[in-house]
Amino acid sequence: MAKGRWPSGGQNKGKGADLPVDPAAALVIFGLLQGFLTVDSVLVDADRQVAITLTGTLREKTTLDRVMGYSGDQPFDAVLQALLRRG
Repeated sequence: MAKGRWPSGGQNKGKGADLPVDPAAALVIFGLLQGFLTVDSVLVDADRQVAITLTGTLREKTTLDRVMGYSGDQPFDAVLQALLRRG
């Protein structure tokens, strides 16, 4: 894994400090912790190489997204009828 460089303060000013992860990996970690990204699958092949698939979106949830999230276990026709009654 490549090490990233991050500007640091104090005695190393201008030199940067070594990070255990590069900036792209730090953004992935942040996305996972904040809930923007979720693990879709983890694959391990015969050579013990690991592939992790992440999914996520950068757009904010709409009202319809939230309603569908609350009614995810309901049949589609029941959700559609409820939406038609509201509007």
